[in-house]
Formats: sequence, structure tokens, C-alpha cells
Amino acid sequence: MARIPFVDLAEVSGPLGETLRARPPANLYRILAHAPTLAPGFVQFGLGVLKDMELPAPLRELVVLRVAHLSGATYEIDHHRPMALAAGLTAQKIDAALDQPASPQFSELEAAVLRFVDEAVHKVKASDEAYEAVASRLSHRCMVELLMTIGLYMGLARLLENLEVDPDHFVRPH
Repeated sequence: MARIPFVDLAEVSGPLGETLRARPPANLYRILAHAPTLAPGFVQFGLGVLKDMELPAPLRELVVLRVAHLSGATYEIDHHRPMALAAGLTAQKIDAALDQPASPQFSELEAAVLRFVDEAVHKVKASDEAYEAVASRLSHRCMVELLMTIGLYMGLARLLENLEVDPDHFVRPH
């Protein structure tokens, strides 16, 4: 059970209520409603990551899953498994991103991105070698998007785990 109560989104008025009710009925949004000045920008940021990036969706999903795994955020893993499948990742790659990031099934770029994620999460600043392995293959825009995605999901993991946000009933965990 979550450490703070969920907000009934039907009771959230104005543009914030409209924004949150337009999203899937996720417990995340029922928690975000407690922060009415931050929630609109946070939701917009999340939508930008999910819809409007140059970074390819399969890479984005590998990043999200790896950050979630490193952060112990099962809520996000459960939410992003189906999204990763929809983005074209196989179930085997999804599982490997969680537990075997050095698996030979990853392309050079995918492996480099996973290594970069590990270093950025653990050390904050990745090594020059890890950075160059990714930056030599991605545009400047994709590099910023990659780092912003890592940061967003690190923040989400900390929010969800510290508040012990319950899994959503409409998501089937694996």
C-alpha cells in the first residue's frame, strides 16, 4: 500500500484534472496529483519522451528498462515490458536488458547504450570510453534525449519506490 493516499482523479479540477484523466488510469497519476504545480510539466516531459524523440523507440525502451532494473523499480518494468514489445524488442532482449546487458544478442549500439546507462546511473558521469561508444553513433539531439530519459526514469523510480506506489491492476507483470 502506498505511503500516501491516492488522489481520486475525478475530484481534481481544472486543466490538471483534465490532463491526468486523459492518461491511462495509473496509480502514478493518482500520486502526481499531490503536486499540482509540478504534475503538468512532469506529464508533458513524460509524453515528450514517449512520443516526440529522435532517439529510436527500441533504444528508449532498453534505457527505461535498464534504469528501472538498476533502481529496483518494478512498477516501471511492469509498465514498460508491453511498450518495449510494441517498440519491436523481443521478450528475450527485454529480459536480457534487465539481467544480462552484455548479452551477445544486442547490437553494438544497444550494448553501448546499456553500458552507458549503467555508468550514468552508478557514477553520474559515464567514462569517456562509454560516452564515445554512444556519442560516435548518435546525434547530439539523441545524446541529450538519452540523458534526459535516464534522468526522468531515475526520478520516477525514486518517486514510485519511496512512496511504495502499488502496481496497477491493468498491467500484467511478468
